[in-house]
Amino acid sequence: MELAGRVVLVTGASRGIGAATCAALTRRGAVVVAAGRDETALAEVAASSTVVADAADPAAAPALVAAAVDRHGRLDAVVANAGLGWAGEFAAMDPARITELVDVNLRAPMLLARAALPVLRRPGALVLVTSIAGLVGVPGETVYSVTKAGLETFATLLREETDGVT
Repeated sequence: MELAGRVVLVTGASRGIGAATCAALTRRGAVVVAAGRDETALAEVAASSTVVADAADPAAAPALVAAAVDRHGRLDAVVANAGLGWAGEFAAMDPARITELVDVNLRAPMLLARAALPVLRRPGALVLVTSIAGLVGVPGETVYSVTKAGLETFATLLREETDGVT
């Protein structure tokens, strides 16, 4: 995909893979809308605009898509990168952390895809960042692995449902 001038929304952009993705897209000429929870960190990210949002909030997905379209007139691609991890024995995992991982790693990208698909320009791209843990499972990272496996399945089925239009 030619990226020069394309409007790309990246979640989880405050640090790590998200921040690196924003930098790479910016170098290739994309108009990047960086979204994340940490306003201070977002200020350091290479992007055309930033949006502070918590992926765990169900209202975040439509708000992020609307912000990108309102600011830049369109949306060409989405990189659903926001994610959380946790390592340790499942039996010791706090129930609130289980909910948080499911919300951020699985529910949030599904809601983002749902919000973005009607407005993505064709040809568009929807990138769902998963993990090898979703394919092979990692002992001690049970919930993380399960959320990423669910996202892998969602991506496969969504690709078939949309007949590859994104």
